Amino acid sequence: MFGKKIKFYRLKNKMTIADLAAKLGCTSAAISQYENDHRKPDMDVLNRLSDIFNVTPLDFLPNSLNLSFDHCGFRTSKRTSDTDKQAFLMEIEEKCSKQIEILDILDLLPKQPFKAEQLDFDIDNNKAVEIIRSKLGVTQHGPIFSIVEALEKLGIVLLSFDAGDSIEGCNGYVNDIIYIFFNKKRTIERQRFTMIHEFVHLFFNHLTDVDEKKLESKVDKLAGMILIPDKDVFDEFGQTNRHITRYLMESVAKEYIIAPSCLVRRLRDLNVVKDMYYRNFHKFLSARVGSRKNEESLYEGKHAEPIEFEQMVYRALGVNLISASKASELLQIPLYDVMNNNVGY
Repeated sequence: MFGKKIKFYRLKNKMTIADLAAKLGCTSAAISQYENDHRKPDMDVLNRLSDIFNVTPLDFLPNSLNLSFDHCGFRTSKRTSDTDKQAFLMEIEEKCSKQIEILDILDLLPKQPFKAEQLDFDIDNNKAVEIIRSKLGVTQHGPIFSIVEALEKLGIVLLSFDAGDSIEGCNGYVNDIIYIFFNKKRTIERQRFTMIHEFVHLFFNHLTDVDEKKLESKVDKLAGMILIPDKDVFDEFGQTNRHITRYLMESVAKEYIIAPSCLVRRLRDLNVVKDMYYRNFHKFLSARVGSRKNEESLYEGKHAEPIEFEQMVYRALGVNLISASKASELLQIPLYDVMNNNVGY
């Protein structure tokens, strides 16, 4: 029962089994037995593990809910090692488990979890956009002002934290509940694209016999079309336009909260601009910031954030649904800090 948590904290601290064995003063075989739940650590071992990982013994206890994870799409911006992917997915499970536990305590879990319609790979792109925007609960045209609110209304659990430079997002299921993760380190425009990208994936996750690169390319294209549909592109730029000013490009990008690089791709795909314009734009972008992931945000308004886990914990504490010690366990902070922070709730 402790094994998964021991492995999680080991990977999170970038330790090998041999590293942890050396710090704990045991054999690598003993660590493997602990992680595979073939051997139960006694209190002395748990206390020493707590000191090594800078956590408390309570942090090794499994979640009270019986949760089963099924990780689906996984989006990276560069090559990621299997060990880093495993550590990341374990962190997703850790954070998602706690979020679902507090949602359950507050009775905020969806009564009927959202189920994405299964779409064929060969479906017409505009038809797919129509279906997906409808399921998202937004109009068929115009900007989507709050993707966060639209997804949370569907009962989708949104997770966001700084995942470094390589991981963009992923999606999956916790029992019947959908989760979507997006990297908080990215600009608002890229966060929105990733959320839509992962949402689109839900409609194609059942396809196991389609080439992964082809599927990813289609999902990418659909995500851009959902953020700014074809009609909107033509309304803003016309059918052909070889002299798009920087002012027009940036004003449309701000209105739709979309990265200019994504917008230029939409213009090229619809033949509003020539391929040369697209290539020149990316040469300019590369010379200025290095790559698309360094593209600056143009958005100046207030961005909707996912429901904050910390706020939910203090809300549950404030109405006596959980104890201060449970809040301390969930937030992984000392009980003293919980008591101080709870003033006014």
